[in-house]
Amino acid sequence: MKITQVLLRQHLGRMFKYNWFFHSRQTLGETRTDHKLKELDISVIDPEELLNPPKPRIDARPFFEHSTIGYREIKDENHPDWKERPCFKLNTNDLLVMGTDQAQVLTKTLLVKEGLPDKIEGLIKDNSKEVDNIVKRIIQTSNIFDTHQEKLPIKKDPARPAWNFPRDYGLTDIRKSRNLAQSMIQLCELLCGPSIVRKRQLVHNGEVQVPLEKDGDLLMFNMTVDFMVTATKGLTPIEITEDLKDKTIPEIYPLKNVKNITELPVKKNQLIARSLVKSFTTAASCAYQKYGADVKELPEPITIQCVQSNSQAFHFSVFQLNTLNINGTEGPKNFWWSMPEIDLFDTAMYVKGRPVLEGYNPEVFKRILAFYTNE
Repeated sequence: MKITQVLLRQHLGRMFKYNWFFHSRQTLGETRTDHKLKELDISVIDPEELLNPPKPRIDARPFFEHSTIGYREIKDENHPDWKERPCFKLNTNDLLVMGTDQAQVLTKTLLVKEGLPDKIEGLIKDNSKEVDNIVKRIIQTSNIFDTHQEKLPIKKDPARPAWNFPRDYGLTDIRKSRNLAQSMIQLCELLCGPSIVRKRQLVHNGEVQVPLEKDGDLLMFNMTVDFMVTATKGLTPIEITEDLKDKTIPEIYPLKNVKNITELPVKKNQLIARSLVKSFTTAASCAYQKYGADVKELPEPITIQCVQSNSQAFHFSVFQLNTLNINGTEGPKNFWWSMPEIDLFDTAMYVKGRPVLEGYNPEVFKRILAFYTNE
């Protein structure tokens, strides 16, 4: 037996268990608050009645009398949901084969120029050094200092397809993009002041669905908008100063505009086409809400600003909806301004245990702030 120094202390584990046992069985004193409230004619309701209301007993036997387990439903003309005309549905994560060319044909849209409208370019201003430092801290917080851990996508080497890499844990691109967008919108609110912020409203994960008909085919656009900033007053339509007579909608023959067979590898042009389709869907839903479901030629154009990002590369575009008659290629068309992708930074990660941010580009936040202040 080894003689040790007597510390004259109680075991913290036993003390914690004793206090937990004692206080868990302690009865609360009567405060008579409910009697005081009743004297003031204020009704008092037992919280158990709201949190755990009595549930009626349901007889489940009728639900299993005509069970379809093991029965394969035949989707022919005898099906209750059978329709003679098929409907082509375009979801958020779908890719168009021809990218932006197919998206232009599908939405009857002309690419005015590879850049933003002159009105928005005039709103772009240089940021102060303090603002650039704040944006750098936002990048580090969203990409480096966030302690959230998730399973990242499985890595594969084309030269060694059978090799299994160790599974990586970290931040997904979706989480980085959402943290980055939310922090940058908050910074825009601080820089703009209450006169502009009180006219804005932020919508998270908005769902937009628009049914249309094009060249005899039924279309359903089903899109999800991660962050949507709305205003009490719509954006002013952009004046078209360019000569658009010589510009035509791209020709994608022999491919049909509703065919959507995804090719691998996915091209960047296909990802940029998503911003055009999402902008068109959002503007079309706004037109339905504002002018009704039967409108074709809009009395006043609807303008949408779109920012698409994967937490590092940013794509800015502006879409103006002039017509919902997307049949053919003649007549009034919609307009789209799109600029090439620009990177917010080159590297934002831990290098040898130290947080490193390299290649910060202030041009990205300039355009985000210009989009936010545009009216």
